[in-house]
Amino acid sequence: MIASLENIDFSKLYTEYSKPNVGFLLKTLRLDVSFHKAYGNSVFYFNDQKKEIEVLDCLAGYGSLLFGHNYSEFIKIIKANLDNLTPFSVQASCRMGAALVAKQLNDMLCSRFQNEYITTLANSGTEAVECAVKHAELYRKNKNKKDYRISKKIELKLKVLLRMEVIVTQNNFSTLLQKNLI
Repeated sequence: MIASLENIDFSKLYTEYSKPNVGFLLKTLRLDVSFHKAYGNSVFYFNDQKKEIEVLDCLAGYGSLLFGHNYSEFIKIIKANLDNLTPFSVQASCRMGAALVAKQLNDMLCSRFQNEYITTLANSGTEAVECAVKHAELYRKNKNKKDYRISKKIELKLKVLLRMEVIVTQNNFSTLLQKNLI
């Protein structure tokens, strides 16, 4: 166990035990610092003389931090959710927030395009691309079927931890299958 974080060469540890190539590149570019604080568009680290150095963050998580680091409004929301003991990782359940967002998006789109829609929420660009590919494949398979609507025909199998599959159909969880639990 590490007793104190002072006097630890995190650059060396990162290069030796985590990501050798990335660590080498960061050291070569003199970017091998460990930031201890961030807010707004700034991140902070301590130099060799233990002086705190502020750095303008122009990468912003490659665009994932549109509001900056530790945006105060998000902190208020997160603290409120923690204080209220809000569940945040209950996979096999009806998620209230997702249901409300999906309903609101459906209402907005339906009023404009006179059609019902199903919303698939994603946590990352990778998940969004995966959803788009699945949607395109579903459309390709069913485009010649009469009166095809995704909300009527979709049956999506999602693999989850411990080799479980959840079969999700229109508006309900129809079945929960367990396979070969390890």
